[in-house]
Amino acid sequence: MRADTAAEPRATAINAEVTLLLLGFAFEHDFGRVKIQADALSERSRAAIGGIGATSEGIVRGDLPEADGSWRDSAVFSTIVADWPRVVAVLEAKLERYGDRAVLFRIRPAWRDTVSSPHHGYPQNMSDTVDPAAQLLSLRQSIDNVDAALVHLLAERFKFTQQVGRLKASSGLPAADPGRELEQITKLKALASESHLDPAFGEKFLGFIIAEVIHQHEQIASTGAIETHPA
Repeated sequence: MRADTAAEPRATAINAEVTLLLLGFAFEHDFGRVKIQADALSERSRAAIGGIGATSEGIVRGDLPEADGSWRDSAVFSTIVADWPRVVAVLEAKLERYGDRAVLFRIRPAWRDTVSSPHHGYPQNMSDTVDPAAQLLSLRQSIDNVDAALVHLLAERFKFTQQVGRLKASSGLPAADPGRELEQITKLKALASESHLDPAFGEKFLGFIIAEVIHQHEQIASTGAIETHPA
């Protein structure tokens, strides 16, 4: 099952609603597992998928052809039927946060109105059947998934920036690039605002990453290597 959406619905109630409807349709029709994948380089997509409670299954290398003739690596996630009550809770909570924001397509699917199926095991109303301790555990599991995705994404990002550092060093270019850094901060602040995140936090977060990247580039230029500090 594949759903392609334009950029506008991202980080909106529409996105959460469509995800809820698609997954609900799949599990209502006896699917035991739904695979969700994204470009391995898309940090935003990977964090969003992990954020609904899907489980990361790793990277499939050379998975899909790109228009330029290269091959895309895909980050693969899955949601199985046993995960479904937890995923419903997360998506319903997202919709609640949007309040009365417009949703273009909203219906009451059969799995929301019928008695729980013994095969599927998901309840009619999450708030009526899931106790606070279970909800807390579910939310923390999703947070842990996002944290894991962030660590892996940052590791991949630094691999690329280290390659940039070596290229700069071999070409005699400076470690810092103020124009590029300002451009990145401007982009991230806009993305943060679209995602209902404080743009100032986005700027601080990227500023920390940029400072580390410059530090690594300076190390590469002076010693040819990056000093690491094992835990």
